[in-house]
Amino acid sequence: MHISEVRVNNFLSYKVEQKASELSPHVNVVVGRNGSGKSNFFHAIRFVLSGVEQASMEELRYSGPGFNFDNATVDIVFSDAAERFVNLGNEVTITREVVNTNSRYLVNGKQVTKRRIRSILDVAGLALGANNLYIVPQGEVNQLATATDLQRLDKLLAFSGATTFDNRKQEAQEMLERSSHHIRDVDSHLKLIMGNLESFKRDMDKLDEFLVVESKLTGAKYCCLKLQIRKSDLTAELGRKEIDELDSKVGEQVYKSITDLQTQIMEQKVAILKDEGEYDQQLLDCKALKAALDSKLAERALLELTLEEKRNMPDSQSQSRINSAGSDAEPDTLPATQADMDITKEQLDSDQETLSQLKQKLDVANSQIRALKLKQGRFDKLNDEESRIQQEKYVAELQSSLKSAETSSERADNMLVKLNEDLESKVNLLDSARSELVNVSKAYDSSMISERDAREESTALERERNLAYQNSRKAEISSASYIEIAEEQSAGLTFARSSMVSGVKEVLGAVDALNISSEQYFGTVANVLQVEPTVLNAVICIAGARLLYQIVDTSSVGESLVEAVKNSNTRADVTIMALDTLIASKPVPPTTESEVEWASPLSSFITVEPKFQKVVDLLFGKYMLCDTLEHAYDYARKYKVPTVTLEGEVCDPRGSMTGGSLAADSNTNSSSLSRIEQITKYVEFVKKSYSEKHESASFKDMGELATQKILKNSTLLRKLEYERINQSYRKKDCEDKVIEIEDTIQRLHTEIDEIKDQKSRFINDIEVTKSELEFLKNKDNFSGEFTQSDSQQLTQMEQDYQNLYNQFDVLKTRYDANAKKLSRQRKFMQGIRRSFVSMDIDEEDFERPTSAGQSLGNVSFMSSQVNQGSTLENLRDEINEMTEEYERLEKILENKESQLFQMRDELNQQTEECSYLENRARMTFNSKKKLSKKLLAIQAFKEEAERELKKLGTVPEQALSDVQNVDEMSKNEVNSLLSRYSKLQTELDIDLNSFDVVNRKAGEQYSSYERQFEELEQRKAALSREKAELTYAMEQLEAAKQERVDKLMAKLQDIFPEVYRKLSGNSDAGLILHRENETGKYVGIGVRMPNGFTTTQLSGGQKTISALALIFSMQACDPAPFYIFDEIDANLDSSSRLLIAKAIKEMSTTFKSQYICTTFGAELVEIADKCYGVSYHDHQSSVMEIDKQLAKDFVDNREFF
Repeated sequence: MHISEVRVNNFLSYKVEQKASELSPHVNVVVGRNGSGKSNFFHAIRFVLSGVEQASMEELRYSGPGFNFDNATVDIVFSDAAERFVNLGNEVTITREVVNTNSRYLVNGKQVTKRRIRSILDVAGLALGANNLYIVPQGEVNQLATATDLQRLDKLLAFSGATTFDNRKQEAQEMLERSSHHIRDVDSHLKLIMGNLESFKRDMDKLDEFLVVESKLTGAKYCCLKLQIRKSDLTAELGRKEIDELDSKVGEQVYKSITDLQTQIMEQKVAILKDEGEYDQQLLDCKALKAALDSKLAERALLELTLEEKRNMPDSQSQSRINSAGSDAEPDTLPATQADMDITKEQLDSDQETLSQLKQKLDVANSQIRALKLKQGRFDKLNDEESRIQQEKYVAELQSSLKSAETSSERADNMLVKLNEDLESKVNLLDSARSELVNVSKAYDSSMISERDAREESTALERERNLAYQNSRKAEISSASYIEIAEEQSAGLTFARSSMVSGVKEVLGAVDALNISSEQYFGTVANVLQVEPTVLNAVICIAGARLLYQIVDTSSVGESLVEAVKNSNTRADVTIMALDTLIASKPVPPTTESEVEWASPLSSFITVEPKFQKVVDLLFGKYMLCDTLEHAYDYARKYKVPTVTLEGEVCDPRGSMTGGSLAADSNTNSSSLSRIEQITKYVEFVKKSYSEKHESASFKDMGELATQKILKNSTLLRKLEYERINQSYRKKDCEDKVIEIEDTIQRLHTEIDEIKDQKSRFINDIEVTKSELEFLKNKDNFSGEFTQSDSQQLTQMEQDYQNLYNQFDVLKTRYDANAKKLSRQRKFMQGIRRSFVSMDIDEEDFERPTSAGQSLGNVSFMSSQVNQGSTLENLRDEINEMTEEYERLEKILENKESQLFQMRDELNQQTEECSYLENRARMTFNSKKKLSKKLLAIQAFKEEAERELKKLGTVPEQALSDVQNVDEMSKNEVNSLLSRYSKLQTELDIDLNSFDVVNRKAGEQYSSYERQFEELEQRKAALSREKAELTYAMEQLEAAKQERVDKLMAKLQDIFPEVYRKLSGNSDAGLILHRENETGKYVGIGVRMPNGFTTTQLSGGQKTISALALIFSMQACDPAPFYIFDEIDANLDSSSRLLIAKAIKEMSTTFKSQYICTTFGAELVEIADKCYGVSYHDHQSSVMEIDKQLAKDFVDNREFF
């Protein structure tokens, strides 16, 4: 075996990687200036193979100008054909790397401990340490020569491998002490376990009794739940049958009948309204026809009179009278609209004015005729004295009449003043009534709009309420499902008491009820931990049920949550960790580099947010994590802190051990991870459940709010309906009031006109009377005053007066007919409006009938104009036709009246039938609603029972057989069994509660402790065997060491004089071996020099030769595979250097050892197989292979290549 390559990177003066490759297996020489880095190259090899520890690793890294590397590396490649490195191959690379302030070893690229590298080198015959003699630094040779005998002995023993026996013996001694300590710990554990086994045995007996009662109780609960489910099914089936019966009684057909009846009622109302309108129109037409018929009859009478006068008068007079009587005749129509009524009103006003004019003309003509008649009839016979008295009497009468006429005229004036005042007040009252009608109409329209809006809002609220209740039910179902899933998750949390799991649920409920934010409540410990997978078992074993501890921000929040859980009266264990009150402890850190490799704080492997660090420190801060159980024991006893291994074994400072809290089937990292995931999922689903429950309550509140709004809106709707009806009545009253006032005003106008006529007549009478009196006063004798011309004038005036009177009579008849027609039409329109109000029909939407002529088949009822072309025969035929038409209309009216009566009777029947069906449907709906609520409650009860059934676990066979045929049981059988099992369940509950605290895990704990007892017994036996084996091994190591040392010393004492003679030129020297006694151990090695000199009295060269002779002698006794010398010939002269060079060459050939030497002498260069040069440029060293001649030139001239 030899070194084939050395690589140096960022080490001391070597900035970039430098390597000396393909080293010779014999002699290799390294040359270079002082300060070039030659000794640093030597130190790099010594850094790897001697295990040199630097005071500060930072000094080993390259730190030239502008550079400061974090690591430094030295690689040594061995060519190991002899396989001295066992099972590492023919080429082995040993690396030592400086990382920050520490260092590490790598073998073939894999990191190993320092103990492992020491073992590898020991097996290869290379002792790792500063005392080995195959690596000789500069100045070490003189120290070996001047050392004391004991120091020299220690170096030689270390080089020979004797210290290896001491190291192994020391290790065996330490293992022996640990075994003894472990045996003592095992004995204490065995005593403790024996006591626990007895306690668990008692708990198992108590648990057996408890389980018997619990099994019976589970069976009773199972039977009760199955019977309750069956009872729920039977009750639900009856409820569904009742609903089906109600549906069969009142199904879709009934609701369709109600809809059809409502449609028929509306159509019937519209038909009645239409027929009533037609009836009223036909009644008006009939009355108009009767008036027209009367007019025709009057016209016929006038025509007959005219014809009679025509036969008795000249044609010119007859024609003029006829013309004067009938020239202003107008056609008579029956208006059916407001426009027609306005036209009729205008015609009435025109006729009234014409009548007034005709009346004045008649009054004048009457006065004139009266005067002429008086002159003719009275005064033409008053010629004697005897008649004077009678004339005076007549004058007195005239004066009395004059006075009476003046009094009547004054009374008429007074009445006119009063009537005008009444008329003015009525006009003001009419304006007020019309204004009130406008306001009432606006209020009516507003109430209609408000009622429509209220109905639409009520419909929208109904939809909103139904949707809210549906969403509430969905959220309630989701909440129940999440609770069920959470319960399934909690079934796997067997490491904690069920009361602790319930405590998590209760606290989450309190958080939701108290509306605590996520900034105040952070969940369980498991929710905040992030653990590295390699240490999961250790964390879970230490934490155990404390994973369910719950974290809050402040202690006040924790107190409120604990108080809320207390008030809930549930069996729950709650542990709250308030961040503001936690006090954490820190473990004792490792003190040596070797401890750092296998011991670290457990909390360093757990990642949390900074605010939760106190939680981690409190739960895990005092524990140290160790790689093996042995290290855990050692560390716990040394530093008095608890420790835990990666497998979950826990050691306390007293040395006791426990296997942690993991179950037997969850001793893996995956099961540990699933435990944390189970807690996290449990918390998540419980949160979701409360969230859905809260949402359900929110939706339910929305539904209740919508219901309240619906009730409130219903009250408002009834008020609006009442207001609308009230407004409709007010509107109708206002309309009637306006019509009444209009009629009163019309009547007042008529009375005023009549009084004015009376007054005009009174005035005319007064004037006539005054003229008569004046005439009588001025005339003494009237005989002969009435002449022939007066007679002709009187005749003409009487004829004119008769014509005017006939014309006045015809016009007055038409005026009265039109006035009656206008009154009938006004009443008709009022009736139509009342019908509109009662049937809630807009007047604009109602199709009014057309004029009377159109409704009667366009029969013309216009009065025939009286003219000369009219014949009496035609008029009679027309009267006959009108009579027949009048009789036909009367029959139609009778039929229409009978039809209307029948339609109203049918409407009442339909309304009564619809009300009956609506009440029946409403009662059925309420019954179905109650039954549906009952079914929902039954279903909820059944679902709860099924959930409870799933939680029961294993059910006894007897209980299963008792309710095996539960689905075939009747309701009476179910009730009987349910009563019996409920009573049994109550009794078993009392028996179960009579037990004190029961350890349900007593069996598992007994088995676990029994296994631990057996394991400890086996461990104790193994430790005892190990102790005996270690004692024997120590004895064997001591014997082997002594044997090796004896052989080495004897051989060394024989070889040293010969080697010294070769190196010194035939000088005589020897070794002196010092022992405690003749057979005791060696206590020192002395050197006997020529002439009795001591080593301290020798020159520098002689000291070097003596030290090299000792080294080469050791090589001859126990050759090393290679030697590293740093300027060992520095103190020698040329002849001595030549002898040393020859000795090295000879020993390299003889013992096949490799030599790597640094030198300034040409002698070593001469015998070298390969030469390497070290140079220094730009603040960094470099090494390269050079030829021998270049090396000679350098050592001769000290000029670098």
